[in-house]
Amino acid sequence: MKVLFAPMVGGRGLGPLTRSMAVADEARRRGHDVSFLVRQSFVPLLEKHGFSGSLAAEPRKQVQLSQVGDTWTDIAAYLGLTENDFVDQSQRVERKAIKEFKPDAVFVESNVTMPLTCLEDHIPLASTFTWADTSSLSLTTQGMRSSVPPTRLDRHNDSLQRMGVEPIADLSDLTVRFAQLILVPMTPSLEPELSDHARFRFVGDLLFHSLEYGELPAAVGAVLKSRPRVYVYLGTSDLEESIWVKTLQDAVGISDLAIVAASREHEMTQPRLAIQRWLPGGGVMSSADICLHAGTANTMMLAVRHGVPQMLLPFSDSERRYHAEKIVALGAGVLADKAAIGDASKLCVAIHSVLDALTVKQASVRLRDEAAVYAGPRMAVDMLEAI
Repeated sequence: MKVLFAPMVGGRGLGPLTRSMAVADEARRRGHDVSFLVRQSFVPLLEKHGFSGSLAAEPRKQVQLSQVGDTWTDIAAYLGLTENDFVDQSQRVERKAIKEFKPDAVFVESNVTMPLTCLEDHIPLASTFTWADTSSLSLTTQGMRSSVPPTRLDRHNDSLQRMGVEPIADLSDLTVRFAQLILVPMTPSLEPELSDHARFRFVGDLLFHSLEYGELPAAVGAVLKSRPRVYVYLGTSDLEESIWVKTLQDAVGISDLAIVAASREHEMTQPRLAIQRWLPGGGVMSSADICLHAGTANTMMLAVRHGVPQMLLPFSDSERRYHAEKIVALGAGVLADKAAIGDASKLCVAIHSVLDALTVKQASVRLRDEAAVYAGPRMAVDMLEAI
């Protein structure tokens, strides 16, 4: 079997790529041929783990909208992924990759053009669905807002019209309507909106083991010998990094906390504090007593996998707010007070209040046990082989 992996090309996160890599790694372990279609900046990471492929089209600019709404359609429009020129160029590149690799199936996450290409070329499509992003979804904390005019999807709907297919109203329809396999890298309690739909198949998590459980830097290992151990992943938050880095420095000076943090810009080591630009998250999470993060899917699922209580700071990103709501509703975490991230005393009090809450730990263990029945990438490839 030959599988082409084509995760999204816009945005700031690695999640779509690494989830694809987890599935691709399992597929090649079974003897399948895999190839990637990715943006240039992802190539070094792919090559480091022995993958290859070709370059995807990339948006030429970010489109300045008056406001950015909450749906994936809004985010994609902001990133320039719905622009006519990008849609046309992306499909040309996809057709070339398909012609050269001749895949039996294509695996995507948040790709806004490959579903159209697969539909045109009659190639089976598998897709992840990392949160219940549909035009009808509403959040408890804030109603879903959409700022994208219907004309933003004109190029997509032109293609569908030529194929005699009904138009889409939301980019989520590219997966919901056209994918032969829809994988949810979560558990039913974390995605209750999807749990009653037979077409969505839960797999637990799609974490790439080689990436998440690599060797820890010596400085990190030294800090993790102390307790209580706090893992901080705020590099993808809306908070200015210098603010939370300073707060962490102050916190270890006035408390017994041992803190390990992943950063985009800073690197430092102090007694009971290690901040690194790159960390194998699973290796740190497996030793953590609590995790403070921005609500990203992989970090949340690492915490779930290890039964670690969570403090969440999701801010403006609707996907992360959705994840945070579910963790809080299930009792496995709390929302962090933004003000506490700039005040070391308040942060220490907040962390200890969670560490001392037996009910939060018990709920985290329940989530861990629920997730343990799913086989992640193994289940994903079993299903891929069946389409």
